[in-house]
Amino acid sequence: MESPIILPYRGRIPYNYSSSHNIYMLTALDQLFSVSSLICINGAFNLVFTSTMYQICTKIQILKHRFKMIMEQLADNVQMDNPVEDIAKKKIVMTEKYQDQLIANWVESHNTLLSLYDFTKSVFAKAVFIHYVINSIFEDLRDMIFSTNWFATRITIQKSIIIIMSKSIIPVEFVSGYFVTLSLDSFKRVSIYAYFSEKNFY
Repeated sequence: MESPIILPYRGRIPYNYSSSHNIYMLTALDQLFSVSSLICINGAFNLVFTSTMYQICTKIQILKHRFKMIMEQLADNVQMDNPVEDIAKKKIVMTEKYQDQLIANWVESHNTLLSLYDFTKSVFAKAVFIHYVINSIFEDLRDMIFSTNWFATRITIQKSIIIIMSKSIIPVEFVSGYFVTLSLDSFKRVSIYAYFSEKNFY
């Protein structure tokens, strides 16, 4: 049986894959496995990123609501006044216990939110840093291309360099799970804001 010449996906293969059926099948399976792996990784990252962002937003809203309710309940307890001394003393003791319990619950929720923040930071910090460094390198490459004497070369080389220059002008965008889309400038601003927010947070 003769091997088909066309692979499932286009690619530069450094050997003659059509020389035998076994080599063709191994090459095609390798391509299919690579694409399937990328699909699974992309889907898993989109799911993890989106669910983590939802969880962080939900925890913050719950924390704000609990803190608001604590303040309202403490204000109500302070306003209650009873002329009988025994009842007043009991209410003071109960109020103090209740205050301690509410504040302990709030602190526990706050610690949970901090641990979630640390986990999210540890997961995404390396990926964000790598993206930032790579894009900085590409910006330096673009500046280097524009600063060369490209106009002193042959016409064919000039045309190729013009294509490269036009591609390098297109802004770099970060797309994460179709949920967050940032240009490189916006990403820099967000990174700086996140850095200073983290310093103030602690």
